[in-house]
Amino acid sequence: MAVALDLRRLPKWVQPRTDAAAQPPRPDAARLPANRQLANQPNAPHPYAARQPDLHALRRQLDDGDVTEAQLVFCAQLAHGDLDEALRRHVRRCPQRLDTVVAALQAGTRQHAIAELLLDLWDDGVCRDRLADDEHAAARLFAGQGADTFRQLQRELATCAQAARRGRCLLALGCARDVDVSPSLLAQLEAPRHEEALLAAFALSCLPGTWLADVAQRAPTSFLLRAALLRSEADELAHFAAHCGEPAELRQRLRGASLPVFCELASWLRHGADASE
Repeated sequence: MAVALDLRRLPKWVQPRTDAAAQPPRPDAARLPANRQLANQPNAPHPYAARQPDLHALRRQLDDGDVTEAQLVFCAQLAHGDLDEALRRHVRRCPQRLDTVVAALQAGTRQHAIAELLLDLWDDGVCRDRLADDEHAAARLFAGQGADTFRQLQRELATCAQAARRGRCLLALGCARDVDVSPSLLAQLEAPRHEEALLAAFALSCLPGTWLADVAQRAPTSFLLRAALLRSEADELAHFAAHCGEPAELRQRLRGASLPVFCELASWLRHGADASE
């Protein structure tokens, strides 16, 4: 039978103190800088300072290839710049672990620089002939990613000047499901680079039909937009396909076409439109 401990019967030197002197002084919160201001001060401790030994160890393990699946997932979810670089080096040496990193980024734990890391991994894969600049690589990396990732992609597209990275941003936006990116892609149909406009049209064709139904009802005349709507397999766009006036054979070939076939047929649509004017 448990006996209650009577603190009053303990010697004074072991009794808990309840007077004000025993309590640590509380800082005045109003006088403390905000966390962001503190983090930006030159002498402020880094937010990860308390975990630096672990981070150093994880970087060494990534570089040595001695990490478990759980550690790899943990590293991908941390959103730490040095670890991201180590992750890239690790995946370059162990390409079979790319899918583990991608799955970790889908979990929603990480909120920052997701798109940046995925685009960097894509670039590394292309440089080593492990990934291509096509819809399959885009789906492998970005399908199932959260809304934050696609918002980051839109910001990257708005600021990036590198043609290859911009093209990957466009293809990746076609994988969005949780946030409507169609306005960004529609704007890119007027891009000065025809290659980027083609990629934007292809990405549009991959989006949910509900995001494009209003556009289809306005009887678009842009050959790229028409090609995108014809490629889509969404039920919401079936009425447009049936009444667009394009030959049945062309509609059949465009529906669900691969990226190279889409670009070829879109070019045909362009010349056909020019010839009819």
